[in-house]
Amino acid sequence: MNGKTGNIALSLIVTLALPGSPAVAQERVIHDTLSSDTPTALTCGFCAGERFGVVFRELPAPRRGIEPTDFPITLESVQVAVAAATVTAGPTCVPSVTGGTVVATVELYAGEDPPEGNIQALPAEGPWSETETLVWAGDADLALSTAEPGGTRYSINFNVLDVRDEEGAPIVVESGSYLRAVVSIPAATTMTSTECPTDMSPAFVGVRDADGNIASERGFIYATGAGWLWNEDSRVQVNGDWGIRLELFRTTNVPDGGAGDPDAGNDAGNDTGDAGSARDASMDGGTTPGGGGCSCRAIPGRGTRAGALFLVALAVLAARRTSVRRALNPRAR
Repeated sequence: MNGKTGNIALSLIVTLALPGSPAVAQERVIHDTLSSDTPTALTCGFCAGERFGVVFRELPAPRRGIEPTDFPITLESVQVAVAAATVTAGPTCVPSVTGGTVVATVELYAGEDPPEGNIQALPAEGPWSETETLVWAGDADLALSTAEPGGTRYSINFNVLDVRDEEGAPIVVESGSYLRAVVSIPAATTMTSTECPTDMSPAFVGVRDADGNIASERGFIYATGAGWLWNEDSRVQVNGDWGIRLELFRTTNVPDGGAGDPDAGNDAGNDTGDAGSARDASMDGGTTPGGGGCSCRAIPGRGTRAGALFLVALAVLAARRTSVRRALNPRAR
């Protein structure tokens, strides 16, 4: 997983955008509901080498994700929100006011047959199937979201990572039915976790909404010793959707609100979730609209741009996720 910097794997379904290609509207595809008016959570329980991500595919009506008829798709950026925290026994997140940047691997895959059912035994690295292809990967400097003084609210920002090939050209996925984004968690330099083996503390924790999963088999994690698991799996119960978004151009026109607008709440989670699950401990029940700006950095020298996509002050839940190792093996650690 290490050593990738703006690499691209070309295949039959991936081409480069050429001059004169027809212009289409730029859109954001969003599965989460992160905003100043919705419950937000940090998910602990991860260790270095583990991963989380999103399968961007069609969504139940009236939502709209990515559909096979949308292809060819020109990828513009992937946007990732991660946070700084200390992980204590439980595991429980202790808010951190110290941020900085952390280098992490971010990957995008495209495929024909959406992954469904049990994904536990799928390959730990690389494509999940013969119909899935790596279309972009890079080691990115991710700015960590931090808590405001007092630790009851977080200022959440999304890192904007421009998706380009090594020559700085856009990447077009010619055919498929879904896109899969994966964020790998590196080892910490300053953060600590009492739940992880020595030298395996995570460098950041995942940011997600806390109003239930937008649909089944969309968000997922990878846990060492357990493999891949969907967020809704009873062994982990990640009650929400990760702060990972796509910005792209697709060939079909999408009605207003169809692509997902966080301000309008068009991508709200479905009703199957419970924002007050036993694994979430509320720190502050209120929400506070925020604003301002920050400098969010992406992969240097690889078609990147700086600038905050999204920055708000949010009520935060110190989310506890029972270690997958313990869920599968009560005697582990």
